Amino acid sequence: LTRGMAARANLEVSTELVAAFAAAQEDIELRWVKASIDGETISEAGRSAYAGSTAADFDAMGESLDETVAAFYFFCTDEAPNAGTARHWVIISWVPDLAKVRDKMLYSSSRDDLRKTLGMGYFPTDYYANEKSDMTWATYSKGLERNDAPLSATEQLQKEEAMMERDTSIRSNAMKAIEFGMSEDVKSNLVAFKAGDVNLVELSLTPEETVALASSHTLDEAGLQAVGGLISQEEPRFVFLRYQKSTEQLAAETGGLFDAQSIVFFVYSCPENANLRLKMTYSTAKATLIASSTADFGISFDNMVEVTDTMELDASIAFELNAAAAAVPAGSMQHAATDSKPKRPGRGRGGRRPKKFVAD
Repeated sequence: LTRGMAARANLEVSTELVAAFAAAQEDIELRWVKASIDGETISEAGRSAYAGSTAADFDAMGESLDETVAAFYFFCTDEAPNAGTARHWVIISWVPDLAKVRDKMLYSSSRDDLRKTLGMGYFPTDYYANEKSDMTWATYSKGLERNDAPLSATEQLQKEEAMMERDTSIRSNAMKAIEFGMSEDVKSNLVAFKAGDVNLVELSLTPEETVALASSHTLDEAGLQAVGGLISQEEPRFVFLRYQKSTEQLAAETGGLFDAQSIVFFVYSCPENANLRLKMTYSTAKATLIASSTADFGISFDNMVEVTDTMELDASIAFELNAAAAAVPAGSMQHAATDSKPKRPGRGRGGRRPKKFVAD
Protein backbone atom coordinates (compact mmCIF):
# COMPACT_ATOMS: atom_id res chain seq x y z
CA LEU A 1 0.00 0.00 0.00
CA THR A 2 1.08 3.54 -0.61
CA ARG A 3 1.18 5.16 2.82
CA GLY A 4 2.49 8.44 4.15
CA MET A 5 -0.27 11.05 4.03
CA ALA A 6 0.85 14.49 5.10
CA ALA A 7 -0.89 14.72 8.47
CA ARG A 8 -1.71 11.15 9.48
CA ALA A 9 0.05 7.83 9.52
CA ASN A 10 -2.90 5.97 7.94
CA LEU A 11 -1.92 2.73 9.64
CA GLU A 12 -4.10 -0.33 9.34
CA VAL A 13 -5.87 -1.57 12.48
CA SER A 14 -5.62 -5.34 12.50
CA THR A 15 -8.85 -7.33 12.27
CA GLU A 16 -7.68 -9.26 15.34
CA LEU A 17 -7.49 -6.06 17.40
CA VAL A 18 -10.91 -4.92 16.19
CA ALA A 19 -12.37 -8.32 17.11
CA ALA A 20 -10.57 -8.41 20.46
CA PHE A 21 -11.84 -4.99 21.47
CA ALA A 22 -15.36 -5.84 20.36
CA ALA A 23 -15.26 -9.06 22.39
CA ALA A 24 -14.00 -7.05 25.37
CA GLN A 25 -17.42 -5.39 25.60
CA GLU A 26 -18.80 -8.69 26.89
CA ASP A 27 -15.76 -9.81 28.92
CA ILE A 28 -16.42 -8.21 32.29
CA GLU A 29 -13.19 -9.68 33.69
CA LEU A 30 -11.02 -7.68 31.30
CA ARG A 31 -9.63 -4.38 32.62
CA TRP A 32 -7.40 -3.17 29.78
CA VAL A 33 -6.07 -4.00 26.32
CA LYS A 34 -2.69 -2.87 25.01
CA ALA A 35 -1.99 -2.16 21.33
CA SER A 36 1.25 -1.37 19.55
CA ILE A 37 2.38 -0.43 16.06
CA ASP A 38 4.15 -3.21 14.20
CA GLY A 39 5.27 -2.08 10.76
CA GLU A 40 2.17 -0.48 9.24
CA THR A 41 -0.36 -2.25 11.46
CA ILE A 42 -1.77 -1.52 14.91
CA SER A 43 -2.13 -4.86 16.70
CA GLU A 44 -2.97 -6.17 20.15
CA ALA A 45 0.13 -6.43 22.34
CA GLY A 46 -1.29 -7.50 25.70
CA ARG A 47 -4.21 -7.42 28.11
CA SER A 48 -4.93 -7.57 31.82
CA ALA A 49 -7.85 -8.66 33.97
CA TYR A 50 -9.43 -6.84 36.91
CA ALA A 51 -7.20 -7.13 39.97
CA GLY A 52 -8.51 -4.43 42.30
CA SER A 53 -10.16 -1.04 42.24
CA THR A 54 -10.11 1.19 39.18
CA ALA A 55 -7.49 3.43 40.79
CA ALA A 56 -5.29 0.49 41.82
CA ASP A 57 -5.46 -1.17 38.42
CA PHE A 58 -4.72 2.12 36.64
CA ASP A 59 -1.70 2.75 38.88
CA ALA A 60 -0.46 -0.83 38.34
CA MET A 61 -0.74 -0.39 34.59
CA GLY A 62 1.25 2.83 34.87
CA GLU A 63 3.99 1.12 36.83
CA SER A 64 4.34 -1.54 34.12
CA LEU A 65 5.04 0.95 31.34
CA ASP A 66 8.31 0.84 29.42
CA GLU A 67 9.78 4.36 29.41
CA THR A 68 11.37 3.81 25.98
CA VAL A 69 8.47 2.19 24.10
CA ALA A 70 5.22 3.89 23.03
CA ALA A 71 1.88 2.07 23.14
CA PHE A 72 -1.88 2.50 23.19
CA TYR A 73 -3.97 1.30 26.12
CA PHE A 74 -7.75 0.86 26.22
CA PHE A 75 -8.61 1.06 29.92
CA CYS A 76 -12.06 0.26 31.33
CA THR A 77 -12.91 2.75 34.09
CA ASP A 78 -15.90 0.83 35.50
CA GLU A 79 -15.49 -0.31 39.10
CA ALA A 80 -17.72 -3.37 38.70
CA PRO A 81 -19.15 -3.84 35.19
CA ASN A 82 -22.25 -5.94 34.73
CA ALA A 83 -22.85 -8.32 31.85
CA GLY A 84 -25.03 -6.81 29.12
CA THR A 85 -24.40 -3.19 30.10
CA ALA A 86 -22.27 -0.69 28.22
CA ARG A 87 -18.69 -0.41 29.43
CA HIS A 88 -16.77 2.86 29.75
CA TRP A 89 -13.32 3.17 28.23
CA VAL A 90 -10.51 5.67 27.92
CA ILE A 91 -7.93 5.41 25.15
CA ILE A 92 -4.46 6.23 26.46
CA SER A 93 -1.59 7.25 24.23
CA TRP A 94 1.63 6.44 26.06
CA VAL A 95 4.38 8.26 24.13
CA PRO A 96 7.40 8.60 26.44
CA ASP A 97 10.10 11.18 25.84
CA LEU A 98 12.69 8.42 25.34
CA ALA A 99 10.71 6.71 22.56
CA LYS A 100 12.07 6.82 19.01
CA VAL A 101 11.19 9.99 17.12
CA ARG A 102 9.49 7.99 14.36
CA ASP A 103 7.35 6.17 16.94
CA LYS A 104 6.35 9.45 18.54
CA MET A 105 5.10 10.69 15.20
CA LEU A 106 3.27 7.47 14.36
CA TYR A 107 1.50 7.15 17.70
CA SER A 108 0.54 10.80 17.85
CA SER A 109 -0.83 10.88 14.30
CA SER A 110 -2.74 7.57 14.39
CA ARG A 111 -4.68 7.96 17.65
CA ASP A 112 -7.78 9.56 16.11
CA ASP A 113 -7.92 7.05 13.30
CA LEU A 114 -7.66 4.22 15.83
CA ARG A 115 -10.55 5.64 17.86
CA LYS A 116 -12.71 5.95 14.77
CA THR A 117 -11.94 2.43 13.57
CA LEU A 118 -12.85 0.86 16.92
CA GLY A 119 -15.82 3.19 17.43
CA MET A 120 -15.81 6.76 18.68
CA GLY A 121 -18.71 6.05 21.02
CA TYR A 122 -16.56 3.73 23.15
CA PHE A 123 -14.11 6.51 23.97
CA PRO A 124 -15.74 9.64 25.39
CA THR A 125 -12.33 10.35 26.92
CA ASP A 126 -8.79 10.06 25.61
CA TYR A 127 -5.58 10.68 27.53
CA TYR A 128 -2.02 11.48 26.44
CA ALA A 129 0.97 10.84 28.67
CA ASN A 130 4.73 10.99 28.19
CA GLU A 131 5.94 10.61 31.78
CA LYS A 132 5.22 7.87 34.31
CA SER A 133 4.12 10.52 36.78
CA ASP A 134 1.23 11.24 34.40
CA MET A 135 0.11 7.62 34.56
CA THR A 136 -1.48 7.61 37.98
CA TRP A 137 -5.19 7.61 38.71
CA ALA A 138 -4.82 10.78 40.78
CA THR A 139 -3.22 12.68 37.89
CA TYR A 140 -5.68 11.32 35.37
CA SER A 141 -8.65 12.24 37.59
CA LYS A 142 -7.41 15.82 37.94
CA GLY A 143 -7.39 16.10 34.17
CA LEU A 144 -11.02 14.95 34.08
CA GLU A 145 -12.02 17.59 36.62
CA ARG A 146 -10.47 20.33 34.47
CA ASN A 147 -12.48 19.11 31.49
CA ASP A 148 -15.79 18.92 33.38
CA ALA A 149 -17.10 22.29 32.17
CA PRO A 150 -20.74 22.60 31.00
CA LEU A 151 -21.28 21.37 27.44
CA SER A 152 -22.61 23.52 24.63
CA ALA A 153 -25.73 22.35 22.79
CA THR A 154 -23.58 20.99 19.94
CA GLU A 155 -21.24 19.18 22.34
CA GLN A 156 -24.20 17.69 24.19
CA LEU A 157 -25.66 16.38 20.91
CA GLN A 158 -22.30 14.87 19.98
CA LYS A 159 -22.10 13.21 23.38
CA GLU A 160 -25.60 11.77 23.03
CA GLU A 161 -24.80 10.47 19.55
CA ALA A 162 -21.62 8.83 20.86
CA MET A 163 -23.55 7.19 23.68
CA MET A 164 -26.19 5.92 21.27
CA GLU A 165 -23.48 4.56 18.97
CA ARG A 166 -21.96 2.67 21.86
CA ASP A 167 -25.30 1.31 23.04
CA THR A 168 -26.24 0.24 19.50
CA SER A 169 -22.97 -1.67 19.25
CA ILE A 170 -23.49 -3.32 22.64
CA ARG A 171 -27.03 -4.26 21.67
CA SER A 172 -25.65 -6.01 18.59
CA ASN A 173 -23.01 -7.84 20.67
CA ALA A 174 -20.18 -6.02 18.92
CA MET A 175 -17.89 -6.99 16.09
CA LYS A 176 -18.05 -10.79 15.93
CA ALA A 177 -21.74 -10.95 16.66
CA ILE A 178 -22.78 -8.13 14.32
CA GLU A 179 -23.27 -10.43 11.37
CA PHE A 180 -24.35 -7.84 8.82
CA GLY A 181 -25.25 -10.16 5.98
CA MET A 182 -24.32 -9.22 2.42
CA SER A 183 -26.53 -9.62 -0.61
CA GLU A 184 -25.11 -11.62 -3.50
CA ASP A 185 -24.82 -8.52 -5.70
CA VAL A 186 -22.74 -6.84 -2.98
CA LYS A 187 -20.39 -9.80 -2.88
CA SER A 188 -20.06 -9.96 -6.66
CA ASN A 189 -19.39 -6.24 -6.90
CA LEU A 190 -16.72 -6.35 -4.19
CA VAL A 191 -15.05 -9.16 -6.11
CA ALA A 192 -15.24 -6.99 -9.23
CA PHE A 193 -13.85 -4.02 -7.30
CA LYS A 194 -10.92 -6.06 -6.09
CA ALA A 195 -10.26 -7.20 -9.66
CA GLY A 196 -10.42 -3.63 -10.96
CA ASP A 197 -13.52 -4.19 -13.10
CA VAL A 198 -15.47 -1.48 -11.25
CA ASN A 199 -14.00 1.47 -9.39
CA LEU A 200 -16.94 2.72 -7.31
CA VAL A 201 -19.27 0.64 -5.17
CA GLU A 202 -21.90 2.37 -3.03
CA LEU A 203 -23.40 0.31 -0.19
CA SER A 204 -26.39 0.84 2.08
CA LEU A 205 -27.93 -0.95 5.06
CA THR A 206 -31.43 -2.37 4.93
CA PRO A 207 -33.85 -2.20 7.91
CA GLU A 208 -32.90 -5.85 8.53
CA GLU A 209 -29.26 -4.75 8.91
CA THR A 210 -28.13 -6.38 5.68
CA VAL A 211 -25.53 -4.73 3.47
CA ALA A 212 -27.16 -3.92 0.13
CA LEU A 213 -25.87 -2.58 -3.17
CA ALA A 214 -26.96 1.03 -3.76
CA SER A 215 -24.97 1.58 -6.97
CA SER A 216 -21.90 0.42 -8.85
CA HIS A 217 -19.91 2.30 -11.48
CA THR A 218 -16.96 2.01 -13.79
CA LEU A 219 -15.87 5.62 -14.18
CA ASP A 220 -13.40 7.20 -16.52
CA GLU A 221 -10.96 9.93 -15.52
CA ALA A 222 -13.60 12.66 -15.83
CA GLY A 223 -16.14 10.66 -13.88
CA LEU A 224 -13.70 10.22 -11.00
CA GLN A 225 -13.63 13.99 -10.61
CA ALA A 226 -17.38 14.08 -9.86
CA VAL A 227 -18.25 11.13 -7.65
CA GLY A 228 -20.03 13.25 -5.04
CA GLY A 229 -23.08 13.63 -7.26
CA LEU A 230 -23.46 9.86 -7.52
CA ILE A 231 -23.86 9.27 -3.78
CA SER A 232 -27.09 9.61 -1.79
CA GLN A 233 -27.43 13.01 -0.12
CA GLU A 234 -30.27 11.93 2.18
CA GLU A 235 -29.02 8.75 3.87
CA PRO A 236 -25.67 7.44 5.12
CA ARG A 237 -23.63 5.38 2.68
CA PHE A 238 -20.42 3.38 2.51
CA VAL A 239 -18.41 3.88 -0.67
CA PHE A 240 -15.49 1.89 -2.04
CA LEU A 241 -13.60 4.10 -4.49
CA ARG A 242 -10.49 3.37 -6.53
CA TYR A 243 -8.79 6.37 -8.08
CA GLN A 244 -6.43 5.41 -10.87
CA LYS A 245 -4.86 7.80 -13.35
CA SER A 246 -4.48 6.84 -16.94
CA THR A 247 -1.08 5.77 -18.23
CA GLU A 248 -1.05 8.75 -20.56
CA GLN A 249 -1.75 11.24 -17.78
CA LEU A 250 0.88 9.72 -15.50
CA ALA A 251 3.46 9.79 -18.27
CA ALA A 252 2.76 13.48 -18.87
CA GLU A 253 2.94 14.33 -15.16
CA THR A 254 5.95 12.26 -14.18
CA GLY A 255 8.08 12.10 -17.29
CA GLY A 256 7.56 8.35 -17.52
CA LEU A 257 8.65 7.54 -13.95
CA PHE A 258 5.92 4.91 -13.65
CA ASP A 259 2.80 3.76 -15.42
CA ALA A 260 0.32 2.98 -12.64
CA GLN A 261 -1.03 4.74 -9.59
CA SER A 262 -4.04 3.34 -7.78
CA ILE A 263 -5.31 4.68 -4.46
CA VAL A 264 -8.24 2.98 -2.74
CA PHE A 265 -10.58 5.03 -0.55
CA PHE A 266 -13.15 3.93 1.98
CA VAL A 267 -15.72 6.70 2.25
CA TYR A 268 -18.32 7.04 4.99
CA SER A 269 -20.95 9.59 4.01
CA CYS A 270 -23.28 10.55 6.84
CA PRO A 271 -25.55 13.57 6.18
CA GLU A 272 -26.08 15.79 9.21
CA ASN A 273 -29.86 15.62 8.82
CA ALA A 274 -29.98 11.81 8.62
CA ASN A 275 -32.03 9.87 11.16
CA LEU A 276 -30.04 9.56 14.39
CA ARG A 277 -30.69 5.83 14.83
CA LEU A 278 -29.66 5.27 11.21
CA LYS A 279 -26.44 7.18 11.86
CA MET A 280 -25.64 4.96 14.78
CA THR A 281 -26.39 1.73 12.91
CA TYR A 282 -24.05 2.73 10.08
CA SER A 283 -21.39 3.85 12.54
CA THR A 284 -21.58 0.46 14.25
CA ALA A 285 -21.40 -1.44 10.96
CA LYS A 286 -18.42 0.48 9.64
CA ALA A 287 -15.63 -1.38 11.43
CA THR A 288 -17.26 -4.72 10.65
CA LEU A 289 -17.52 -3.91 6.95
CA ILE A 290 -13.91 -2.73 6.75
CA ALA A 291 -12.67 -5.87 8.48
CA SER A 292 -14.80 -8.12 6.28
CA SER A 293 -13.65 -6.36 3.13
CA THR A 294 -10.04 -7.11 4.01
CA ALA A 295 -10.51 -10.62 5.40
CA ASP A 296 -13.07 -11.93 2.89
CA PHE A 297 -12.31 -9.98 -0.27
CA GLY A 298 -8.68 -8.91 0.10
CA ILE A 299 -9.51 -5.21 -0.21
CA SER A 300 -7.19 -2.88 1.70
CA PHE A 301 -7.66 0.87 1.94
CA ASP A 302 -5.00 3.53 1.44
CA ASN A 303 -7.19 6.28 2.85
CA MET A 304 -10.47 6.68 4.67
CA VAL A 305 -12.62 9.77 4.41
CA GLU A 306 -15.78 10.87 6.19
CA VAL A 307 -18.09 13.59 4.89
CA THR A 308 -21.41 14.99 6.00
CA ASP A 309 -22.13 16.54 2.60
CA THR A 310 -21.49 14.49 -0.55
CA MET A 311 -20.87 17.70 -2.47
CA GLU A 312 -17.67 18.06 -0.45
CA LEU A 313 -16.44 14.57 -1.32
CA ASP A 314 -14.63 15.45 -4.54
CA ALA A 315 -12.73 18.30 -2.87
CA SER A 316 -11.77 16.03 0.01
CA ILE A 317 -10.48 13.29 -2.29
CA ALA A 318 -8.57 15.81 -4.39
CA PHE A 319 -6.94 17.16 -1.23
CA GLU A 320 -5.89 13.69 -0.08
CA LEU A 321 -4.50 12.79 -3.50
CA ASN A 322 -2.46 15.98 -3.66
CA ALA A 323 -1.30 15.52 -0.08
CA ALA A 324 -0.15 11.99 -0.91
CA ALA A 325 1.76 13.22 -3.96
CA ALA A 326 3.36 16.07 -2.02
CA ALA A 327 4.44 13.73 0.77
CA VAL A 328 6.49 11.45 -1.50
CA PRO A 329 9.99 12.66 -2.50
CA ALA A 330 10.31 13.80 -6.10
CA GLY A 331 11.92 11.21 -8.36
CA SER A 332 10.68 8.20 -6.39
CA MET A 333 8.65 5.54 -8.15
CA GLN A 334 5.61 6.54 -6.08
CA HIS A 335 5.80 10.24 -6.81
CA ALA A 336 3.07 11.94 -8.79
CA ALA A 337 3.92 15.51 -9.73
CA THR A 338 1.43 18.26 -9.04
CA ASP A 339 1.40 21.79 -10.35
CA SER A 340 0.07 23.34 -7.16
CA LYS A 341 0.07 22.83 -3.43
CA PRO A 342 -2.84 20.87 -1.94
CA LYS A 343 -5.85 23.06 -1.35
CA ARG A 344 -8.04 22.60 1.67
CA PRO A 345 -11.39 20.95 0.93
CA GLY A 346 -14.73 21.81 2.44
CA ARG A 347 -15.26 25.30 1.02
CA GLY A 348 -18.33 24.36 -0.95
CA ARG A 349 -21.89 24.48 0.27
CA GLY A 350 -21.99 25.85 3.79
CA GLY A 351 -18.22 26.35 3.87
CA ARG A 352 -17.65 23.29 6.09
CA ARG A 353 -14.62 21.08 6.09
CA PRO A 354 -15.34 17.41 5.54
CA LYS A 355 -14.50 15.23 8.50
CA LYS A 356 -11.96 12.51 7.98
CA PHE A 357 -11.30 9.25 9.81
CA VAL A 358 -9.48 5.93 9.18
CA ALA A 359 -12.55 4.16 10.61
CA ASP A 360 -15.59 4.26 13.19
